[in-house]
Amino acid sequence: MSADPWVADGLRLLRAESEALLTDLRALQPADWARPSNCPPWDVATLVAHVTSGAEFHCACVERGLAGERTSPSTREERMAATARLAAEGPERMIAVLEANTDYFERLFDRLDAAQLEILAFHNHGLRPARWFVPHRLAEVVFHRWDVQASLGRATPPDDATVGYFLPTMLEVNLPVLYTRGARGRGRLRLVTREQPPRAWLVEADGEALRATPDGADAPSVTISPGDLGLLVYGRLPLATLIASGRATADADAAAVVPSLLGSP
Repeated sequence: MSADPWVADGLRLLRAESEALLTDLRALQPADWARPSNCPPWDVATLVAHVTSGAEFHCACVERGLAGERTSPSTREERMAATARLAAEGPERMIAVLEANTDYFERLFDRLDAAQLEILAFHNHGLRPARWFVPHRLAEVVFHRWDVQASLGRATPPDDATVGYFLPTMLEVNLPVLYTRGARGRGRLRLVTREQPPRAWLVEADGEALRATPDGADAPSVTISPGDLGLLVYGRLPLATLIASGRATADADAAAVVPSLLGSP
């Protein structure tokens, strides 16, 4: 087990979410794999192949970082081709590869010492310390598990405690990158979690950059559970849907700026 308590917690949550995803996949019927997913143009099989190969790519990036290399281990085209090949190999093979990749990811991060966890490695979001890949991989598994469920019409909200673990990384590190790929709106927004005690982030954007900082400053606010906040930030559910179902509350001014401040991958 990792000597770093935060990394050890992340790996524990990642193991639980990965096992839950594997349980879901083993229960799929043959026809389910060919259904369109909610991540077009992928079908469910390609979506699963994507999340399966993600762990391998992350490990390769970190291993290159440990060797002093800060470039991508493969091109986007090569990764897309590998995903398509894996999807074509069928459910049994994808499940086996996901199991193996999960084990490898865990072993890699279990052995990294404090200095190695801080080495910089390539990612499409930019150079990131090795420890960042733990919450990022966890988020990938959580939200793509939700994608599989949603594609089959039976999605349930992600676990609040699990999303709560990577919420600071999602908002303070990943969201500013997503903002630059989206509408780049302007405004201020306060995100408040339905936790005990609640946490809050002040999100500010000026059209060029976005900053999300833990803050209790007065601003138009959205109050929402950690799991639903993740679905909102990653573009899975719109705020209007979450408000209509009672899963979020928002000031009128906050609802107006959310679409241009909270991006999608």
